[in-house]
Amino acid sequence: MGQCFHSSKTPRSQRISALTLDVEVIRSFNNYRPTFTFLPQLRHLLWSIWSQEMFPYLQAFLYGSKVITLDICIDDPPTNTHDGTFALSVFSSLPRLCPTIEYLDLMPDTPIASVAASDLVCQLKHLRKFHSNSLLTATALTHLAGLCNLQRIWLLNIVPLDMSIDYLAEMRLEHPFASLRELVVDEWNVASCIALVKPLFMTCPLKSLELCFAISPPLPQFHLLLSILCSARWTASLKTLRLETTSELQDAPDSSLLPMADITPLFAMKNMEVLVVLLHCPYDLDDDFMKNASLSWPNLHRLDLRDLCNSDADISRVSMDGVLSLVQGCPGLTSIGVTVNMRTENLGPRPSCYPNVTEFLVGESTLDDSVLVFEYLWNTFPNLDSQLAWNVEENPQRTLWLEVDNLWQRKNGEMLYITLE
Repeated sequence: MGQCFHSSKTPRSQRISALTLDVEVIRSFNNYRPTFTFLPQLRHLLWSIWSQEMFPYLQAFLYGSKVITLDICIDDPPTNTHDGTFALSVFSSLPRLCPTIEYLDLMPDTPIASVAASDLVCQLKHLRKFHSNSLLTATALTHLAGLCNLQRIWLLNIVPLDMSIDYLAEMRLEHPFASLRELVVDEWNVASCIALVKPLFMTCPLKSLELCFAISPPLPQFHLLLSILCSARWTASLKTLRLETTSELQDAPDSSLLPMADITPLFAMKNMEVLVVLLHCPYDLDDDFMKNASLSWPNLHRLDLRDLCNSDADISRVSMDGVLSLVQGCPGLTSIGVTVNMRTENLGPRPSCYPNVTEFLVGESTLDDSVLVFEYLWNTFPNLDSQLAWNVEENPQRTLWLEVDNLWQRKNGEMLYITLE
């Protein structure tokens, strides 16, 4: 009727037992409600059947249960649902059926209105993780800020319905998000992102922050965002920071160039383990920055500073000497993403071997000799995953990088050539 999912190394006390139930089994269960008499220890429920006729069966599993994690997974468009009425009836009943929910995921395809989502949020008092694709009202946001056990928030749209950016900037809460560890915000307006982060997320004990936003040249708002992040209470303890623009800048002037000196304030985040800054604008990256990064972030596991913009601007490119200085200073580093000048005159002598590095994303890196670059990388990072290493879809020198990849696969024995005479 189902199967157990766990690793052989997982302690027995931590193993997760999961039942995968056929529709007919669920219908049979529904004839013998309440379901909790069959599954009294049910804590995690993943519901992947999103149709009106199946809703009574979902109610059966929730009624009187102690479910704490509810993940409604929508693989296909909802069937037999009209105007969101069905979705509203499903979610509006959750606080009554299952008041102990700790994890709620309102996925992007969840057909529920923003006001209804906010009303639902305000009735749940035990949330630990909350993912939402809906705009939230001020009341809902204030409720979330006051939850003492909330550890993770993922918000696709952060500007609430009944408040402006100015109102956000003036919000003052006594203990906003006192236990929050992870914040993920997908937003097309960096100004509203600043307005939200500054008043609400400055004193919570964040360990991971991901912001995806749109910026337009020049970049004063991005500089303002960096200064805000570096003045937060959690600056010294933050371990993961991801800053990414959602779309490529159009007709960007030269002033949109982002010098790496502008992000040096991030060096104050001494416990950094993952840093990803992916901007659709050109920026300088030199060896001095990489050396300072190795001194500032000795615990770094992943660094991704690729230039995603096809730019003809005369900007600095880090050399492999800079990359190797970072690897030497960060013994736990496994993933590197940088735009490197790998032309023959910049490769230098044969370096030492660093087997811990398993991913090397080259972005718009330049090269002129695929064989020489392959030999250099093979001797330097012998354990690279060739399927992930190159990321060359948009690289103007795609052909040369594919040659490097082919040589890598042949060296690993993944390709076999047989000549018939």
